[in-house]
Amino acid sequence: MQRRIGTKWQLVGFGWLVAGLLAFYTLGALWEYADSLDSTNGWMLKVGFVACEASVFVWVWWHVWRNWTVTRVWCLIAATGMGIFLVVHASAVTKYLSAKKEAGVQTEKLASGLAQITGAASQGAVTGAGEVAQKLRQNKAPNSARAAIRDGANAAAEVGTANGKTLADAHLKLEEGAKNSTFLSPEYLNGKMFAVVFIALLVGVLITFLVFEIGKAEEDDDGDGIPNYADADSRYYNAARAKKWWGDRGQLAPHELNPPQPQTPPAPVKHPITVVPTSLQQPATAKQGSTSFTSGGGNFIPPPQ
Repeated sequence: MQRRIGTKWQLVGFGWLVAGLLAFYTLGALWEYADSLDSTNGWMLKVGFVACEASVFVWVWWHVWRNWTVTRVWCLIAATGMGIFLVVHASAVTKYLSAKKEAGVQTEKLASGLAQITGAASQGAVTGAGEVAQKLRQNKAPNSARAAIRDGANAAAEVGTANGKTLADAHLKLEEGAKNSTFLSPEYLNGKMFAVVFIALLVGVLITFLVFEIGKAEEDDDGDGIPNYADADSRYYNAARAKKWWGDRGQLAPHELNPPQPQTPPAPVKHPITVVPTSLQQPATAKQGSTSFTSGGGNFIPPPQ
């Protein structure tokens, strides 16, 4: 029974489906992280991430359609490795961004609470100092009244300073917790990650090109089912390997069916030489432009050109 969809197309469809679904997750997370950096070159980072994801689709295609086993195995390894690489980094930045947002929310809540506490404490200190100062003025102690107001203001300032320090310490602890929440360090995520990801892509492309170059003879460029090394029309034809390949199929290789004929060099062309006896010739004076001359017993007439 003939399949409606060939096996190779089924493999391509399944591989691209998985790669596409993973791309929604990885690109979404990595693009969000690129936006969080507030970099003027953020769109370039996004293009680089798209290139990494696109390479997975290309490797899947080559894994299915190339002939040489080494090429197919390498493309499968490269596609899987790049996919895992992107998922790991996407997971790390997702956790890191989530922890940073949570820390920001907690900081805002703490700042709001401390602001209320600071306001109430400052207002209480100032109000209390004002009441004390008023009583001192009534007792005709203006200097003491001014000192009481000054003390109240200082107390309110100290409350604000103490609460500000508390807020700063809490914010630092929350930020530290956000950094420790992911399995990849923030120092790596904020700089080295981009170099590592793009270098990994370039190394994968380099190895792919090398494998393709080495395996050119193993491929089938014209799609006739005959590898290049056994195809007489290919520049990678190899007589010894072609003989074995065709022999395994009970046939003769092209160079055995049409063996090259030995080429013999052409025989040299001999021109006739006519010698006329001297007795038959009348002596004559050599004229300018004459092509005959006397040698021995006769005149030599050169052959026609």
